[in-house]
Amino acid sequence: MSGTGIFETMRVYRGGLPLLEGHLLRLTDGAVALRLPRPSDALAAIARTRAGEGAPHRILRLAWSEEGTVWSERELGPERSWRVLTSGVAHRAYPVKSMDRIPFDRALAEAEAAGADEPLLLTSDGLVAEAARFALLWLDEGVLRYPAADLGVLPSLGVRRALDVAATLGIPSGPARIPRVELDGRSVWLVNAARGLVPVAALDDQPVPPSEVLAEVAGQFWPSA
Repeated sequence: MSGTGIFETMRVYRGGLPLLEGHLLRLTDGAVALRLPRPSDALAAIARTRAGEGAPHRILRLAWSEEGTVWSERELGPERSWRVLTSGVAHRAYPVKSMDRIPFDRALAEAEAAGADEPLLLTSDGLVAEAARFALLWLDEGVLRYPAADLGVLPSLGVRRALDVAATLGIPSGPARIPRVELDGRSVWLVNAARGLVPVAALDDQPVPPSEVLAEVAGQFWPSA
């Protein structure tokens, strides 16, 4: 698929797509922002049919451009904690989930070359933004924090779902603008709408403490489809 395009990476959970509505809304918003054709209303039914035709737990990817729709899928891979490395690649505002991901691809290659699983990108001002494939969550004195929207991070369906779960558990939450050093000693987790919450084992080779609170949010992340 060539040219400007957008995509959504969706979790198939128990044969369904529990976050489908949010994915399609973000896809439509992205198409409007990039002046692409509006996605078809039939995509919801097509996505549900595809989800039910394969393994009950996997990842389904929908790409959309002027050329139309391209579907693909992959396995989830093992559940484990990840190693994260602060990247030397500066974060660039990414308000739309587009295929123009050069900074993220560079940062991911840099992290993997250094033996890490995922990079942490900072803004030009040195503030915590997002990872290449995930948003970020951390605990600050019992408050669930995430990077503020005005940092130019992608509107994350994973963060939105985590905040909904946190609210039902009585866990306070709110956005933050912090330098990298303020993550030291805190429990940090990755999150997206394909993998849910993923614990970070080490950040810049320093062990990250576990969190029973975030583990509880992770355990309730996936609703029934």
